[in-house]
Amino acid sequence: MANKAGAMNGKRVQKKTEWTAEDRERRRKVRELFKDKPTIDQLVASGELSGSTVPMGLYLELQQLLNDLKEARASKRLSLADLAERTCMDKAVLSSWRTASTAFRPFHRSPATPRPSACNSRFR
Repeated sequence: MANKAGAMNGKRVQKKTEWTAEDRERRRKVRELFKDKPTIDQLVASGELSGSTVPMGLYLELQQLLNDLKEARASKRLSLADLAERTCMDKAVLSSWRTASTAFRPFHRSPATPRPSACNSRFR
């Protein structure tokens, strides 16, 4: 009987990936760029990376904080709208953090998003 990976008798079978010519060229360029294992400073100097990097320790702490926030929100049965109201943060920012689908955004509302009056008085 086959397992989830489609293997029989304990052997894993990997499906061959069909790459387009563009995919192969893009992958070749990436391999070429990283063949000498450049440092972050070298990548920034070459323009391949922006200068706004996050140290791994800070990134992992933020991931833990987001996980803790998610668990606390779930245990209190709060919606994202409830959490946004309680923290005076934009619901879209909280959602992007929750799904980790985008890079971390600033910890405040954008200037275009008016702050609820309760938040204004809370942080004066």
